Amino acid sequence: MSICNGQSTILTATGGTGYIWNPSGSLSASNISSPISSPATNTTYFVTISNSSGCTGTASVTVTVIALPAVKAGGPFSICQGTTCTLSAAGATSYIWSPAAGLSFTNLSNPSANPIATTTYIVTGNTSGCTASDQETVTINTLPTISAGPPTTICAGGTTNLNATGGVPTPIYGPHHRI
Repeated sequence: MSICNGQSTILTATGGTGYIWNPSGSLSASNISSPISSPATNTTYFVTISNSSGCTGTASVTVTVIALPAVKAGGPFSICQGTTCTLSAAGATSYIWSPAAGLSFTNLSNPSANPIATTTYIVTGNTSGCTASDQETVTINTLPTISAGPPTTICAGGTTNLNATGGVPTPIYGPHHRI
C-alpha cells in the first residue's frame, strides 16, 4: 500500500486473538489487529498472529511513502486593470488553480489571469495522488482618469496650448531638451 508523506494508514490483520506488530515505532499500538501506521519512510511491517490454541503465524505488509510534490508558483505580478498576465506553476504532474474567476483555465500549469481586482491564486499540484500547494498574487493597478481638455477651435495657422491631466508626466528627450 502507498501513502503520501505525512499521512497515515490503517494496517489490518485478521484470523487470530493476539497480534504483535514490528517495527512498532511508527504505529499507534503494536498489540492490536488494526494499528494506525504513520511511517516517514518506506517500511515493511511484520505481524505475528496467535490464536486461542496457541498457534502462531506471521504476515507482512509494506507501506510505501510517496514524497509530496514540490509545487512552486511564479509571480507575484503587478498589472494594469484590463491587462493579462500568465501564472506559472512547476513541481507536479497536474495542477488546479483557485479561485477560477479571471482565469483562462483552472487545470493548466500556466493559465492566463485577468482578474478585476487584486487576487491571490492558490495552485494545488498533484503527483501520484499526493498534493501540495503554493500561491501567487496578481495586484491590479487602477488606470488613471485622464483628460485632454475641452474641444478647442483655432484658426488656420494659429496656435493653442493643450493640457492633459490625470497621468504622470513623461520626460521629453530630444536634441532641444536637456536631461
